[in-house]
Amino acid sequence: MAAANPTVRSQVGVRGNADAALPRWRELAKAMLPVEFAEASYNSTQHCSIYDFFFTLLPKTRLAHRENDVDKLGRMHGFAQWAAVHPNKQIWNAAGVAFYEHLFDDDIDAHAVMAWISPQVRQTVLGLWQYTLPAERFASVARSAERIPFSHQKECETAIALVAEQGPDR
Repeated sequence: MAAANPTVRSQVGVRGNADAALPRWRELAKAMLPVEFAEASYNSTQHCSIYDFFFTLLPKTRLAHRENDVDKLGRMHGFAQWAAVHPNKQIWNAAGVAFYEHLFDDDIDAHAVMAWISPQVRQTVLGLWQYTLPAERFASVARSAERIPFSHQKECETAIALVAEQGPDR
């Protein structure tokens, strides 16, 4: 997808070998979105894959948009952005194909959602949207990507920073 954003990476403590961060996504997801993480996990001893987590998170994110739940949206999009810019292919690929690629599959308001997606992520996943969405829907999403500012950047970054400061086991 894209090169990692060093600011976001340093906020969550990902440095050096990208493969060392694989277990880190679970800690971060569990801290930022504990209910969603528990729902995606098979049981108390066998945790979900990052793909399972994103497939669980996707409909809940759509619902949070419909309910305008700013707290949840900050955590959901903050985690998704962290994953999308991560240097590890397993992590950024999951964010792309299991979350962003399908975010606009239903009638969700593209303008409202786009305000939560960074320009870097938009640019990275635009090709996925073009490939998977019907032409008319893609045109609407692409217009939103060009016109709508990333007005919820602070909420997304704050959600990640709080977990980084307090540690994953807060």
